[in-house]
Amino acid sequence: MGVSLIIAGASGLVGNHVIRQAAQMKHIDVVYSIGRSEVANMPNGTIHYKAETDQWAGIISDIGADIACSCLGTTIKKAGSQKAFAAVDLDLVHAFFRASKEAGAKHAISISSTMANAAAKQFYLRTKGQAELAIKALKFDRTDIIRPGLLRGERVDDYRLGERAAIIASPLIDRLLQGNYRKFRSIQAEKVAKAAAKLTTNNAIGYHIHEHDEILRLIQR
Repeated sequence: MGVSLIIAGASGLVGNHVIRQAAQMKHIDVVYSIGRSEVANMPNGTIHYKAETDQWAGIISDIGADIACSCLGTTIKKAGSQKAFAAVDLDLVHAFFRASKEAGAKHAISISSTMANAAAKQFYLRTKGQAELAIKALKFDRTDIIRPGLLRGERVDDYRLGERAAIIASPLIDRLLQGNYRKFRSIQAEKVAKAAAKLTTNNAIGYHIHEHDEILRLIQR
C-alpha cells in the first residue's frame, strides 16, 4: 500500500523539482500540491489546488495526506518587508505543517537553509531557524529538515541578481570550502529535490537535519 504526499510551494525552484521526482516514485499513490499560483506542466497523476492561504487548512484537512513537504520560501526584496517575509517563511510554513499534522500526516519534510538558527542575529537565518523549531514542536513521527547552501538552477519569473552573481562564482568558492565548511557549498536545486523525494521512503522516527554532504548521500542511496 502506497502513501500520499502533499507539497506546498511547487511553483518554486526546488518545489517544482520535488513534485516531478515524487510523481515518479512507485511507493507514492498520489501527489497533491497546494499554492497561491498555478504550477506549469504538472506531471501526470498529480493534483494541484490553487487557493488563498486562508483556505489551505480546509483543503489540507480534506486531502489527509500521509507526508507533508514544504518548499515555501521567498526573499525580503520580493516580499517587500521583513514582516511579509516572515509571513511566508515562518507563519505560512508553520500553518501548512500544523494543518497537515491535524489532518493525519505522520512525516514532515521541510526545505530550510544552511546556518538556520532561531538565535541568529541575521534576520533571514533567524526566521528560518524559528520555522524549524515551530515544525519540531508539532512532533511529527518523523521530521526531516534539509539545509542546502546556495541553490543553483533556473528560476522562472524570479530573477535574483545577487544570487546569479554568487552562482557564477560558486565553482571557485566551493573548492575553497573544505572540512566543516563543506555545508556552505552550493548545490543544484534538482539534487535537493531528489533528496526530499528519497526521504519519503524513510519510515524511521525522529528529528533529522540534512546538510550538504548528507543531501548528496541521500540521492546516492
